[in-house]
Amino acid sequence: MGIQENSVCNSCLVSFWRPCSHEGATLLHIGTDRVQSGKQLPHSLLKNVEVMFAVDNKQVAYQVNGVWPTNETSSHREDIDKCRWLIHILRSRGGAVNWKTYDHMVLWRPRGFNSLADAAANYARAWRKLRCIQKHDLRRDDKILVSSDGSFNDGGASVACCIMLYRHGCEPLMLSCIAFHITSTSSLHAEFQGLCLSLYAWFDWVTHHCTNQNNLSDCPLWS
Repeated sequence: MGIQENSVCNSCLVSFWRPCSHEGATLLHIGTDRVQSGKQLPHSLLKNVEVMFAVDNKQVAYQVNGVWPTNETSSHREDIDKCRWLIHILRSRGGAVNWKTYDHMVLWRPRGFNSLADAAANYARAWRKLRCIQKHDLRRDDKILVSSDGSFNDGGASVACCIMLYRHGCEPLMLSCIAFHITSTSSLHAEFQGLCLSLYAWFDWVTHHCTNQNNLSDCPLWS
């Protein structure tokens, strides 16, 4: 698919993840002020592009979307609020819209349909890191699917996300695939961190790698 793999610096697992510059970082602890103080997202561009974030854990999707209630004392309250806040920023500052045939921006689908992110997370658990990104343009009526997965077992924890571009008359194209080790307390916590990674990765790709964004930033949105 024309994916170009970029090198990853030794001081961090993912080069755009500046605030978490050590192995085993917890994604959800990144400061929200980093995104809030960043540049405006390209509203005129993104309002014509539909985006969907897919996970294979039903609880993650349904609680972030608000379909299932979340107790205020839930151990995952912070995870859910963080993901909801990032989706709010995508909508309010970037004009992002979900796929027209769906009611929410986060989609649950069975693991069998999430093989790319699942394989990347398993790879990262064994080999610690993976980062492939390619620059590309966005056009009106493009559809973006960002799938994510969190892996957790006795061998450690990892997260991964894959950004796919769907364009009428063209083969699907992978824009980005990122995976690395994390610190996690449970399988569910890892799944929430996977969704959080996918939201940040989409922020990063749009502001740093989209070739027809008029004011391409020289650094990721939250740097």
